[in-house]
Amino acid sequence: FMAPMATAVIGGLLVSTVLSLVFIPSFYLIINRLNRATAWLFGKLASPNESDEPTEHEAHAVPQPTTPGPPASRDDLGAAGP
Repeated sequence: FMAPMATAVIGGLLVSTVLSLVFIPSFYLIINRLNRATAWLFGKLASPNESDEPTEHEAHAVPQPTTPGPPASRDDLGAAGP
């Protein structure tokens, strides 16, 4: 009476163990390698042009604000009045 249920439980444990310890990590490795190969391939195909790369002067330049703020008064600087 209990033999079919025991067979199902043991079979389920064995299948889940094989899936979680063998199949899933193997599948992950395959997908990860495909992802890296695809990124490498499209990285080579879609690499930026030299004109898109900033020059050394532009790369180290300090960005200037586009709209100047109001001039600072003595009160804004935290200085005590005269």
